[in-house]
Amino acid sequence: MNGNYPNCWGSVPRQVSAPVWTTPQVELNRTLRALWEQHIYWTRLTVNSIVGNLPDQNETIINDRIEPQALQMADVMTIGIIRQFPQAFVG
Repeated sequence: MNGNYPNCWGSVPRQVSAPVWTTPQVELNRTLRALWEQHIYWTRLTVNSIVGNLPDQNETIINDRIEPQALQMADVMTIGIIRQFPQAFVG
């Protein structure tokens, strides 16, 4: 369709452009995806250990892995938001 899609009000096609990402946006996206994958991995291991009553459930998995990883993800998101909208954080 070459980027032309019908709109809701008739059959007249309209041009739809793809979003343009800057290099910092791409890097933020990659970092957040990696952190999210790690979060899923450690959460799943923890749930499996607890549900399966495995010996490693008594270790401090939540404190050693999940909590610091979640805090790291929050830090990256905060930095990304501040870089994207700096005017909102200037006093």
